[in-house]
Amino acid sequence: MGDQLPIMVRFRETVTENLARAFALENVTIQTLASVTAHFAGPNALVIMHGLTVANGGVLTPLCCLCPLPLAWAPYFLDFQTPFNAYTMRFSVLATLANDVEKG
Repeated sequence: MGDQLPIMVRFRETVTENLARAFALENVTIQTLASVTAHFAGPNALVIMHGLTVANGGVLTPLCCLCPLPLAWAPYFLDFQTPFNAYTMRFSVLATLANDVEKG
């Protein structure tokens, strides 16, 4: 939109990984915000969290396989970061948005 670059999609296309699947939603189990915050506040902050099952406190949610980035945010994601830094960076990039409609 506007002066944004078109989304670049790149992946090795196979029978199961293709453009149609990238746009499809699938149900995945994710950790709660409280468990993610607790993990990154603890001594294992540099270790990627293990997956959870719904029975062990995970949350079932639909998730898209494609994650477009606005052009203005692209530089934030070009450098290698720890999982914690990538998680906390979202506050910086969201702060650049003017209102809740943009944030949504």
